[in-house]
Amino acid sequence: VRSAVGFKAQVTAQTKAEAMQLKEKAAAESEADNFEVALEYLDAALTLWPDHPVDGNPKFREARAIAQQRLDGQKLFVKAKQLSAAREFADAIEACSKAAELWPENEAIPVAQKSAEDKLAAEQLASKAEQALIEVVEGDETGLKRSVHGYREALKLDPNHVPFQDACAQAEQKLRASELYQQATEEMDRAEYPAALNSFSAALLLDSELGPQVQAPKEDCENKVAALQLVSQGDLQLEHEQFDPAVASYTEALELWGGTGGRQRDELAQKLLDAEEAKVQFERHAAAAAAEAAAQALLAKLNEMRSVAEAQLASRDLDACISTCSAALALDLEENYTARGVLVAVKEK
Repeated sequence: VRSAVGFKAQVTAQTKAEAMQLKEKAAAESEADNFEVALEYLDAALTLWPDHPVDGNPKFREARAIAQQRLDGQKLFVKAKQLSAAREFADAIEACSKAAELWPENEAIPVAQKSAEDKLAAEQLASKAEQALIEVVEGDETGLKRSVHGYREALKLDPNHVPFQDACAQAEQKLRASELYQQATEEMDRAEYPAALNSFSAALLLDSELGPQVQAPKEDCENKVAALQLVSQGDLQLEHEQFDPAVASYTEALELWGGTGGRQRDELAQKLLDAEEAKVQFERHAAAAAAEAAAQALLAKLNEMRSVAEAQLASRDLDACISTCSAALALDLEENYTARGVLVAVKEK
Protein backbone atom coordinates (compact mmCIF):
# COMPACT_ATOMS: atom_id res chain seq x y z
CA VAL A 1 0.00 0.00 0.00
CA ARG A 2 1.44 3.30 -1.10
CA SER A 3 1.65 6.23 1.24
CA ALA A 4 -0.39 9.33 0.47
CA VAL A 5 2.77 11.20 -0.45
CA GLY A 6 3.91 8.45 -2.82
CA PHE A 7 0.51 8.39 -4.53
CA LYS A 8 0.50 12.15 -5.09
CA ALA A 9 3.95 11.97 -6.56
CA GLN A 10 2.94 9.12 -8.91
CA VAL A 11 -0.26 10.72 -10.34
CA THR A 12 1.08 13.71 -12.18
CA ALA A 13 -0.91 16.60 -13.54
CA GLN A 14 -0.46 15.24 -17.07
CA THR A 15 -1.80 11.84 -16.05
CA LYS A 16 -4.81 13.48 -14.42
CA ALA A 17 -5.47 15.50 -17.56
CA GLU A 18 -5.37 12.35 -19.69
CA ALA A 19 -7.73 10.61 -17.26
CA MET A 20 -10.18 13.56 -17.44
CA GLN A 21 -10.12 13.41 -21.26
CA LEU A 22 -10.95 9.72 -21.07
CA LYS A 23 -13.83 10.49 -18.68
CA GLU A 24 -15.19 13.06 -21.13
CA LYS A 25 -15.02 10.51 -23.94
CA ALA A 26 -16.80 8.00 -21.70
CA ALA A 27 -19.53 10.56 -21.03
CA ALA A 28 -20.00 11.12 -24.78
CA GLU A 29 -20.24 7.40 -25.44
CA SER A 30 -22.73 7.00 -22.60
CA GLU A 31 -24.77 9.81 -24.13
CA ALA A 32 -24.82 7.79 -27.36
CA ASP A 33 -25.84 4.63 -25.39
CA ASN A 34 -22.43 3.03 -26.18
CA PHE A 35 -21.97 1.87 -22.62
CA GLU A 36 -19.41 -0.85 -23.33
CA VAL A 37 -17.09 1.70 -24.97
CA ALA A 38 -17.74 4.11 -22.11
CA LEU A 39 -16.69 1.44 -19.64
CA GLU A 40 -13.46 0.88 -21.54
CA TYR A 41 -12.67 4.60 -21.33
CA LEU A 42 -13.49 4.71 -17.62
CA ASP A 43 -11.38 1.62 -16.91
CA ALA A 44 -8.47 3.30 -18.71
CA ALA A 45 -9.05 6.49 -16.72
CA LEU A 46 -9.02 4.54 -13.47
CA THR A 47 -5.76 2.91 -14.52
CA LEU A 48 -4.22 6.37 -15.00
CA TRP A 49 -5.79 7.87 -11.89
CA PRO A 50 -6.67 5.11 -9.45
CA ASP A 51 -9.02 5.54 -6.53
CA HIS A 52 -7.22 6.65 -3.32
CA PRO A 53 -8.62 7.52 0.10
CA VAL A 54 -6.57 10.74 0.31
CA ASP A 55 -6.26 12.17 -3.17
CA GLY A 56 -9.36 10.59 -4.77
CA ASN A 57 -10.50 11.47 -8.34
CA PRO A 58 -13.43 13.13 -10.09
CA LYS A 59 -15.78 10.20 -9.31
CA PHE A 60 -14.47 7.89 -12.03
CA ARG A 61 -15.59 4.85 -10.12
CA GLU A 62 -19.08 6.29 -9.60
CA ALA A 63 -19.32 7.09 -13.32
CA ARG A 64 -18.16 3.59 -14.09
CA ALA A 65 -20.83 2.10 -11.83
CA ILE A 66 -23.50 4.15 -13.58
CA ALA A 67 -22.23 3.11 -17.02
CA GLN A 68 -22.23 -0.54 -15.95
CA GLN A 69 -25.77 -0.15 -14.65
CA ARG A 70 -26.92 1.41 -17.93
CA LEU A 71 -25.18 -1.36 -19.88
CA ASP A 72 -26.99 -3.97 -17.81
CA GLY A 73 -30.25 -2.11 -18.42
CA GLN A 74 -29.51 -1.94 -22.13
CA LYS A 75 -28.92 -5.70 -22.30
CA LEU A 76 -32.15 -6.33 -20.41
CA PHE A 77 -34.03 -4.04 -22.79
CA VAL A 78 -32.66 -5.93 -25.81
CA LYS A 79 -33.72 -9.17 -24.15
CA ALA A 80 -37.16 -7.72 -23.42
CA LYS A 81 -37.64 -6.83 -27.10
CA GLN A 82 -36.58 -10.32 -28.12
CA LEU A 83 -39.03 -11.84 -25.65
CA SER A 84 -41.77 -9.57 -26.90
CA ALA A 85 -41.04 -10.54 -30.51
CA ALA A 86 -41.35 -14.19 -29.40
CA ARG A 87 -44.69 -13.22 -27.76
CA GLU A 88 -43.35 -14.14 -24.31
CA PHE A 89 -44.94 -11.02 -22.92
CA ALA A 90 -44.90 -11.82 -19.19
CA ASP A 91 -41.11 -12.29 -19.29
CA ALA A 92 -40.76 -9.24 -21.54
CA ILE A 93 -42.67 -7.11 -19.01
CA GLU A 94 -40.43 -8.31 -16.19
CA ALA A 95 -37.29 -7.57 -18.24
CA CYS A 96 -38.58 -4.09 -19.12
CA SER A 97 -39.34 -3.36 -15.48
CA LYS A 98 -35.78 -4.26 -14.42
CA ALA A 99 -34.29 -2.41 -17.40
CA ALA A 100 -36.23 0.73 -16.47
CA GLU A 101 -34.74 0.63 -12.96
CA LEU A 102 -31.22 0.34 -14.35
CA TRP A 103 -31.72 2.79 -17.22
CA PRO A 104 -34.37 5.29 -16.13
CA GLU A 105 -33.43 7.92 -18.74
CA ASN A 106 -34.52 5.69 -21.65
CA GLU A 107 -38.11 6.68 -22.47
CA ALA A 108 -38.48 3.78 -24.91
CA ILE A 109 -38.42 1.20 -22.10
CA PRO A 110 -41.78 2.16 -20.46
CA VAL A 111 -43.31 2.42 -23.94
CA ALA A 112 -42.13 -1.10 -24.76
CA GLN A 113 -43.36 -2.34 -21.39
CA LYS A 114 -46.82 -0.82 -22.01
CA SER A 115 -46.89 -2.47 -25.45
CA ALA A 116 -46.00 -5.85 -23.93
CA GLU A 117 -48.67 -5.39 -21.25
CA ASP A 118 -51.27 -4.55 -23.93
CA LYS A 119 -50.30 -7.57 -26.00
CA LEU A 120 -50.41 -9.84 -22.96
CA ALA A 121 -53.89 -8.53 -22.18
CA ALA A 122 -54.81 -9.06 -25.85
CA GLU A 123 -53.68 -12.68 -25.68
CA GLN A 124 -55.77 -13.23 -22.58
CA LEU A 125 -58.82 -11.69 -24.28
CA ALA A 126 -58.23 -13.76 -27.42
CA SER A 127 -57.89 -16.91 -25.35
CA LYS A 128 -61.27 -16.25 -23.72
CA ALA A 129 -62.76 -15.46 -27.14
CA GLU A 130 -61.41 -18.72 -28.53
CA GLN A 131 -62.87 -20.68 -25.62
CA ALA A 132 -66.22 -18.95 -26.11
CA LEU A 133 -66.15 -19.98 -29.78
CA ILE A 134 -65.37 -23.59 -28.86
CA GLU A 135 -68.23 -23.68 -26.36
CA VAL A 136 -70.80 -22.25 -28.79
CA VAL A 137 -73.79 -24.58 -29.20
CA GLU A 138 -76.24 -24.67 -32.09
CA GLY A 139 -78.16 -21.41 -32.40
CA ASP A 140 -76.14 -19.71 -29.60
CA GLU A 141 -75.67 -16.21 -30.98
CA THR A 142 -74.79 -14.92 -27.50
CA GLY A 143 -71.64 -17.06 -27.38
CA LEU A 144 -70.68 -15.98 -30.89
CA LYS A 145 -71.17 -12.33 -30.03
CA ARG A 146 -69.05 -12.78 -26.91
CA SER A 147 -66.29 -14.35 -29.00
CA VAL A 148 -66.39 -11.59 -31.64
CA HIS A 149 -66.33 -8.91 -28.93
CA GLY A 150 -63.32 -10.57 -27.28
CA TYR A 151 -61.32 -10.72 -30.51
CA ARG A 152 -62.19 -7.11 -31.37
CA GLU A 153 -61.01 -5.96 -27.96
CA ALA A 154 -57.81 -7.98 -28.40
CA LEU A 155 -57.21 -6.32 -31.78
CA LYS A 156 -57.56 -2.89 -30.19
CA LEU A 157 -54.58 -3.78 -28.01
CA ASP A 158 -52.64 -5.71 -30.68
CA PRO A 159 -54.02 -4.57 -34.06
CA ASN A 160 -51.28 -6.02 -36.27
CA HIS A 161 -51.34 -9.61 -34.97
CA VAL A 162 -52.49 -11.64 -37.99
CA PRO A 163 -53.75 -14.70 -36.02
CA PHE A 164 -56.07 -12.39 -34.06
CA GLN A 165 -57.28 -10.81 -37.31
CA ASP A 166 -57.96 -14.23 -38.83
CA ALA A 167 -59.68 -15.56 -35.71
CA CYS A 168 -61.81 -12.43 -35.44
CA ALA A 169 -62.81 -12.70 -39.11
CA GLN A 170 -63.75 -16.35 -38.60
CA ALA A 171 -65.83 -15.54 -35.52
CA GLU A 172 -67.54 -12.68 -37.37
CA GLN A 173 -68.34 -15.02 -40.27
CA LYS A 174 -69.82 -17.58 -37.92
CA LEU A 175 -71.89 -14.90 -36.22
CA ARG A 176 -73.14 -13.57 -39.56
CA ALA A 177 -73.92 -17.13 -40.70
CA SER A 178 -75.92 -17.71 -37.51
CA GLU A 179 -77.81 -14.46 -38.07
CA LEU A 180 -78.57 -15.46 -41.67
CA TYR A 181 -79.79 -18.88 -40.52
CA GLN A 182 -82.13 -17.23 -38.04
CA GLN A 183 -83.26 -14.81 -40.74
CA ALA A 184 -83.94 -17.71 -43.13
CA THR A 185 -86.02 -19.48 -40.49
CA GLU A 186 -88.13 -16.36 -39.99
CA GLU A 187 -88.54 -15.96 -43.76
CA MET A 188 -89.71 -19.59 -43.98
CA ASP A 189 -92.29 -18.85 -41.29
CA ARG A 190 -93.51 -15.90 -43.39
CA ALA A 191 -93.62 -18.16 -46.50
CA GLU A 192 -90.92 -16.02 -48.17
CA TYR A 193 -89.28 -19.09 -49.67
CA PRO A 194 -87.00 -17.55 -52.36
CA ALA A 195 -85.61 -15.09 -49.79
CA ALA A 196 -85.19 -17.90 -47.25
CA LEU A 197 -83.31 -20.02 -49.79
CA ASN A 198 -80.90 -17.14 -50.45
CA SER A 199 -80.35 -16.71 -46.70
CA PHE A 200 -79.72 -20.43 -46.15
CA SER A 201 -77.23 -20.54 -49.04
CA ALA A 202 -75.38 -17.43 -47.81
CA ALA A 203 -75.18 -18.90 -44.29
CA LEU A 204 -73.61 -22.11 -45.63
CA LEU A 205 -71.07 -20.15 -47.66
CA LEU A 206 -69.95 -18.32 -44.53
CA ASP A 207 -69.91 -21.35 -42.23
CA SER A 208 -69.78 -24.84 -43.74
CA GLU A 209 -70.11 -26.34 -40.25
CA LEU A 210 -73.78 -25.30 -40.34
CA GLY A 211 -74.36 -27.99 -42.98
CA PRO A 212 -76.12 -30.60 -40.77
CA GLN A 213 -78.23 -27.91 -39.17
CA VAL A 214 -79.19 -26.14 -42.40
CA GLN A 215 -79.46 -29.05 -44.83
CA ALA A 216 -83.01 -30.23 -44.05
CA PRO A 217 -84.73 -26.82 -43.96
CA LYS A 218 -82.73 -25.72 -47.01
CA GLU A 219 -83.90 -28.74 -49.02
CA ASP A 220 -87.49 -28.10 -47.91
CA CYS A 221 -87.09 -24.51 -49.01
CA GLU A 222 -85.63 -25.57 -52.39
CA ASN A 223 -88.60 -27.88 -52.94
CA LYS A 224 -91.06 -25.13 -52.13
CA VAL A 225 -89.32 -22.68 -54.47
CA ALA A 226 -89.44 -25.30 -57.25
CA ALA A 227 -93.10 -25.98 -56.40
CA LEU A 228 -93.96 -22.28 -56.67
CA GLN A 229 -92.32 -22.17 -60.10
CA LEU A 230 -94.44 -25.15 -61.17
CA VAL A 231 -97.54 -23.42 -59.82
CA SER A 232 -96.77 -20.35 -61.96
CA GLN A 233 -96.24 -22.65 -64.93
CA GLY A 234 -99.52 -24.42 -64.20
CA ASP A 235 -101.38 -21.11 -63.93
CA LEU A 236 -100.11 -20.10 -67.37
CA GLN A 237 -101.04 -23.48 -68.87
CA LEU A 238 -104.51 -23.29 -67.37
CA GLU A 239 -104.93 -19.79 -68.77
CA HIS A 240 -104.25 -21.24 -72.25
CA GLU A 241 -106.64 -24.17 -71.61
CA GLN A 242 -103.76 -26.67 -71.54
CA PHE A 243 -105.53 -28.72 -68.90
CA ASP A 244 -103.44 -31.91 -68.87
CA PRO A 245 -100.09 -30.06 -68.59
CA ALA A 246 -101.61 -27.79 -65.91
CA VAL A 247 -102.81 -30.78 -63.89
CA ALA A 248 -99.35 -32.37 -64.24
CA SER A 249 -97.64 -29.15 -63.06
CA TYR A 250 -99.92 -28.79 -60.03
CA THR A 251 -99.54 -32.49 -59.14
CA GLU A 252 -95.74 -32.30 -59.23
CA ALA A 253 -95.82 -29.05 -57.24
CA LEU A 254 -97.97 -30.70 -54.57
CA GLU A 255 -95.55 -33.62 -54.33
CA LEU A 256 -92.59 -31.28 -53.96
CA TRP A 257 -94.39 -29.17 -51.39
CA GLY A 258 -94.63 -32.02 -48.93
CA GLY A 259 -96.77 -32.05 -45.84
CA THR A 260 -95.80 -28.62 -44.49
CA GLY A 261 -96.89 -25.20 -45.57
CA GLY A 262 -100.40 -24.89 -44.13
CA ARG A 263 -102.55 -22.42 -46.01
CA GLN A 264 -100.36 -22.34 -49.12
CA ARG A 265 -100.46 -26.12 -49.44
CA ASP A 266 -104.25 -26.05 -49.15
CA GLU A 267 -104.39 -23.39 -51.87
CA LEU A 268 -102.17 -25.52 -54.09
CA ALA A 269 -104.35 -28.58 -53.55
CA GLN A 270 -107.38 -26.46 -54.45
CA LYS A 271 -105.67 -25.31 -57.64
CA LEU A 272 -105.22 -28.95 -58.64
CA LEU A 273 -108.89 -29.71 -57.96
CA ASP A 274 -109.95 -26.60 -59.89
CA ALA A 275 -107.76 -27.60 -62.85
CA GLU A 276 -109.22 -31.11 -62.89
CA GLU A 277 -112.75 -29.70 -62.70
CA ALA A 278 -111.95 -27.19 -65.45
CA LYS A 279 -110.70 -30.06 -67.58
CA VAL A 280 -113.96 -32.03 -67.03
CA GLN A 281 -116.08 -28.97 -67.82
CA PHE A 282 -114.03 -28.19 -70.88
CA GLU A 283 -114.35 -31.73 -72.18
CA ARG A 284 -118.08 -31.68 -71.43
CA HIS A 285 -118.56 -28.42 -73.30
CA ALA A 286 -116.39 -29.66 -76.12
CA ALA A 287 -118.47 -32.82 -76.41
CA ALA A 288 -121.70 -30.80 -76.36
CA ALA A 289 -120.34 -28.42 -78.97
CA ALA A 290 -119.27 -31.33 -81.14
CA ALA A 291 -122.70 -32.91 -80.79
CA GLU A 292 -124.35 -29.60 -81.66
CA ALA A 293 -122.13 -29.20 -84.69
CA ALA A 294 -122.90 -32.75 -85.80
CA ALA A 295 -126.62 -32.15 -85.35
CA GLN A 296 -126.45 -28.95 -87.38
CA ALA A 297 -124.48 -30.69 -90.10
CA LEU A 298 -127.01 -33.54 -90.17
CA LEU A 299 -129.91 -31.11 -90.34
CA ALA A 300 -128.30 -29.26 -93.20
CA LYS A 301 -127.73 -32.56 -95.03
CA LEU A 302 -131.29 -33.69 -94.44
CA ASN A 303 -132.66 -30.38 -95.66
CA GLU A 304 -130.55 -30.71 -98.77
CA MET A 305 -131.76 -34.28 -99.36
CA ARG A 306 -135.33 -33.17 -98.75
CA SER A 307 -135.04 -30.55 -101.46
CA VAL A 308 -133.60 -33.14 -103.85
CA ALA A 309 -136.38 -35.62 -102.99
CA GLU A 310 -139.06 -33.00 -103.55
CA ALA A 311 -137.60 -32.13 -106.93
CA GLN A 312 -137.40 -35.81 -107.87
CA LEU A 313 -141.03 -36.37 -106.82
CA ALA A 314 -142.19 -33.34 -108.74
CA SER A 315 -140.45 -34.62 -111.85
CA ARG A 316 -141.98 -38.07 -111.32
CA ASP A 317 -138.52 -39.59 -110.90
CA LEU A 318 -139.96 -41.88 -108.29
CA ASP A 319 -137.16 -44.44 -108.02
CA ALA A 320 -134.65 -41.65 -107.45
CA CYS A 321 -136.96 -40.05 -104.87
CA ILE A 322 -137.33 -43.37 -103.04
CA SER A 323 -133.52 -43.78 -103.05
CA THR A 324 -132.92 -40.26 -101.73
CA CYS A 325 -135.53 -40.62 -98.98
CA SER A 326 -134.15 -44.01 -97.99
CA ALA A 327 -130.66 -42.53 -97.74
CA ALA A 328 -132.05 -39.73 -95.54
CA LEU A 329 -133.78 -42.29 -93.33
CA ALA A 330 -130.46 -44.10 -92.98
CA LEU A 331 -128.99 -40.87 -91.61
CA ASP A 332 -131.91 -40.15 -89.28
CA LEU A 333 -134.63 -42.75 -88.67
CA GLU A 334 -136.69 -40.18 -86.80
CA GLU A 335 -136.91 -37.84 -89.81
CA ASN A 336 -140.69 -37.91 -90.35
CA TYR A 337 -140.71 -36.01 -93.64
CA THR A 338 -138.43 -38.43 -95.43
CA ALA A 339 -140.42 -41.36 -94.10
CA ARG A 340 -143.57 -39.84 -95.54
CA GLY A 341 -141.71 -39.06 -98.77
CA VAL A 342 -140.86 -42.72 -99.24
CA LEU A 343 -144.51 -43.71 -98.72
CA VAL A 344 -145.76 -41.05 -101.14
CA ALA A 345 -143.19 -41.98 -103.76
CA VAL A 346 -143.99 -45.69 -103.45
CA LYS A 347 -147.69 -45.00 -103.60
CA GLU A 348 -147.27 -42.76 -106.61
CA LYS A 349 -145.10 -45.39 -108.28
